[in-house]
Amino acid sequence: MQRWDRLLDQYLERMVARGLSEEYQRAVRRQLEQLGCWLKSRRPRPAFEQVDAELLIKYVRNRTTFRSKATLSGVLSKLRGWGEFLVLQGIWTSNPMRWIQGPKIRGRVPVRIGSAAMQRLWEGAGQSRQSYYRHLWLAVLALIISPN
Repeated sequence: MQRWDRLLDQYLERMVARGLSEEYQRAVRRQLEQLGCWLKSRRPRPAFEQVDAELLIKYVRNRTTFRSKATLSGVLSKLRGWGEFLVLQGIWTSNPMRWIQGPKIRGRVPVRIGSAAMQRLWEGAGQSRQSYYRHLWLAVLALIISPN
């Protein structure tokens, strides 16, 4: 696993150079450490160079059982990036995760609020009897509705 850790550190150094957030880097590290531990627990233990698509699909199934589509998509994305790094390092000849597609995630289309409804929202937020809550609701409404 020392080789795995060394490669993981190199991969994370590249992420720092690309300017990715620290939170995303921590998430990638956690995900790849979980993968490393899972591979280490397999019997017989697979050689690092011989990890194939079947084994990675078993890991993804194990990792994402009873999880949301977004979690599955995140796991696949992190493994896909790791696989591309290993191909660049010459450890894998091809990335088995490249062709595995994640689930289709469809977000809700936001409903456009008309000007009359918007006016009623602002009036309702400003009608609180206590000054503190009146200011609080106006601030919350401004935060929720602001375009940025």
